[in-house]
Amino acid sequence: MTKYLLICLFLILSMGIYAQDNSELYLNSIGIFSGQSIYLICTSLSTLADRDHDNDLEANDALKEVDIYIRFTRQSSEELNKLLKQKAIAKDNIVLVNDMIDCFSLLETEARSLESYMNKSDRKNLDDFEKNKAAAWEKISKLLKL
Repeated sequence: MTKYLLICLFLILSMGIYAQDNSELYLNSIGIFSGQSIYLICTSLSTLADRDHDNDLEANDALKEVDIYIRFTRQSSEELNKLLKQKAIAKDNIVLVNDMIDCFSLLETEARSLESYMNKSDRKNLDDFEKNKAAAWEKISKLLKL
């Protein structure tokens, strides 16, 4: 009986260590994927703005694309916030995750200002987009060490 209990205890402890190792792996993966997503959305918004400026897109198609980026950035922020609320992030990574959330929020603001410019191509909307793009890039380049 004691031998059986020791084997069960060993298995339980082993599973706990395995789960802990996987948890760290998952969180590292989330960090890498989030960084890639931030960079790709940032460059995609710039490309979309250039394509819109060059009239390479139908207006409706461009607005659909920018809406996708708005949803992606909002969903990414929400999911990272859930991890923070569930205390699934180690204390030494909380600042990093908050910085990622800030980047996604800045990208959402940039995307919304691009959407406004696409709807009404005036100087104010263009200036807002350029200002938001610069603010997002400043934060992103620091976060990703670019």
